[in-house]
Amino acid sequence: GLLIIMNEVSDKLTIRILIGRQEHEINIRRQDEEVFRKAAKIITEQLGRYEQKFRGQSYETYLSITLLDFVVHSIRHQKDMDFVLDSIKDISKEIDEELDSIKEKEHL
Repeated sequence: GLLIIMNEVSDKLTIRILIGRQEHEINIRRQDEEVFRKAAKIITEQLGRYEQKFRGQSYETYLSITLLDFVVHSIRHQKDMDFVLDSIKDISKEIDEELDSIKEKEHL
């Protein structure tokens, strides 16, 4: 009971991260801190690139373009991963079939 609750509490961490022009205080798992800080840095850098490239737009526009950019990359990455996983499944099936064929030949 109490020990588990204490472990769950100590596993959490409140951090402040800067994303673009806004600071956010978020509660995360301790082991995820580096990932959150790196993500915030990457987002802020991308926002800066869009602000330089498309001067004079609203900050909301920069945020929207950045969000769209990351989601498109995420979808492309997921498609690539799906293709790789499907290929691995196909190869695994072929190997299993070949091994079964070898086993059958050994029993003849």
